[in-house]
Amino acid sequence: MAEQLRWHYDHKSNDDKMRHPVDSLAWKTIDKKWPSFSKDPRNLRLGLAADGFNPFGPTQPGNDIDIYLQPLIDDLQQLWENGVEVFDAFTRTVFNLKAILMWTINDFPAYGNLAGCATKDASFLLAIPFDSKSRGLMYLLLRHNLDVMHIEKNVCDSIVGTLLNIKGKSKDGLHSCMDLKELKIRKDLHPDVRENSTFLPPAPHTLSRVEKQIFCKRLLDLKLPDGYSSNIGSCISMEDCKISGLKSHDFHALMQQLLHVALRGLLPKGPRNAIFRLCVFFNDLCQRVLNREKLEALEEDIVEIVCMFERFFLPTFFDIMVHLPIHLGREARLCGPVQYRWMYSFEREMKKLKGYVRNRARPEGCIVKCYLVDECTSYFSRCIKQVADMDCHRRRNKEYMHDMILEGLPISKGSIIELTDERLESAHRYVLFNTAEVEPYLQ
Repeated sequence: MAEQLRWHYDHKSNDDKMRHPVDSLAWKTIDKKWPSFSKDPRNLRLGLAADGFNPFGPTQPGNDIDIYLQPLIDDLQQLWENGVEVFDAFTRTVFNLKAILMWTINDFPAYGNLAGCATKDASFLLAIPFDSKSRGLMYLLLRHNLDVMHIEKNVCDSIVGTLLNIKGKSKDGLHSCMDLKELKIRKDLHPDVRENSTFLPPAPHTLSRVEKQIFCKRLLDLKLPDGYSSNIGSCISMEDCKISGLKSHDFHALMQQLLHVALRGLLPKGPRNAIFRLCVFFNDLCQRVLNREKLEALEEDIVEIVCMFERFFLPTFFDIMVHLPIHLGREARLCGPVQYRWMYSFEREMKKLKGYVRNRARPEGCIVKCYLVDECTSYFSRCIKQVADMDCHRRRNKEYMHDMILEGLPISKGSIIELTDERLESAHRYVLFNTAEVEPYLQ
């Protein structure tokens, strides 16, 4: 990867578009503040993501996460102050590699623990300047990013749960209407108490029974390309008109591509347009190439969109997750395209690392051992093609292959199997079609 490590330096955008974090204001701020660090494009700019990783079961590090991060902080300080000698396989030279922890990527609960900020009271400030000192990570200069994936998922889940009035997910109900009565607002939604019964008037954001069936049927009948999302139809119950079991990426597809199609012709015009505009906002925000001028327009649009939601949805709908999209346009302008900063790839990697832990008393050892085995097997698989290109004598020398396997891989205890005629023929055919000697005969 030595050549790819300087890709950002050799392929930097020359127009006003943002395609990579190198085009962001955060990157340029570091270039301006520490020109000696930025002079060598091989120096690393790191991001820290710890969400989704907990090999200890229900035990959570929580506010004591600084204890777990102490070894990392020591390494980061060494990489920033002194650097380490590293061999560059592309230029065949040895150089002094330095690194800076440029930003963190978190969901909202981890944001407070990792950034050292209060997220549970009114004193919480979302935007942290580049030159501030983070208590959670000692004295490292950071830009803390909110994860777009979690925000989009939670906002979409709240919208769908409220539209379908799903128990436990809807932000509507008796208590919400009683709050309106106590606040003396939205008189059309005040509960109607008759003798021993209480009737709730239909809200403009709630689908009727027929509309719920139409909405669910549209999603049930969707035919999507393979790999676009999971089978959304399997998560829909037509009897109860409920949606459950969607994954984060399903909410991503639903919010940006499917929700406004499934709601077409349903709901009054006001709340429907508010939802449509929110879908457009997330779709524009998550584009691979961003325009700085359009991002500034998105920052203004999202404020107007939230105001539209306030007109038609109840105050209980507006939890912290509905508020956080207001900051996402600014974060994209400061930090670059969203796909480099959301949690999809990180959580997949965290799941793999958690699977390495066989002994919870020694989680670090388990992870390191399994990771090294994966590295070695990947390296060996890439070497197979090189071995196939060797001269005929070395390829047929069994002792050479045997020694290379023993020296290159920490192989565990093996087992002897006997190939069937069918498997033997398949293996023989594979060797024939992947050996350089056979290519002239194939021609």
